[in-house]
Amino acid sequence: MLPRPKKLNRTRASYSEEHLEWLEAIQRFQSLGYPLRLLRRAIDQWGHSRATLERLRRSGAYQAIPESGLGATESGGALPEPVTLDHLVQLTGLSVKQVDALEKWGLLRPREPGRYDASDQELAATVKKILDEGVS
Repeated sequence: MLPRPKKLNRTRASYSEEHLEWLEAIQRFQSLGYPLRLLRRAIDQWGHSRATLERLRRSGAYQAIPESGLGATESGGALPEPVTLDHLVQLTGLSVKQVDALEKWGLLRPREPGRYDASDQELAATVKKILDEGVS
């Protein structure tokens, strides 16, 4: 996921400060819980450039994945019951097509067909926030 280094010869390459910035950014994404496949898609779409690095920083990549409010309740800490596809769409604002894509990519993993548990709900809400920031 790093930019290509400058090749000095067949067995040596030169890495710049920019490579270190990318490596730090990638490690930071991982430490905050962002799936690397989302970072890979952004890089594939925007390319390796200073502008891409800045765009990722502005998109919230340097903040922990935000809480969606769908996790444990304040009163007892109980997780929400699994919900149907229609209810998940209503809770998160994602479309059915987007939810289907998240399942296809392995990001959502309903334990029963059409029943989305708390982790699915949290992830779907987080993806919606990322999409709302302009990351396609």
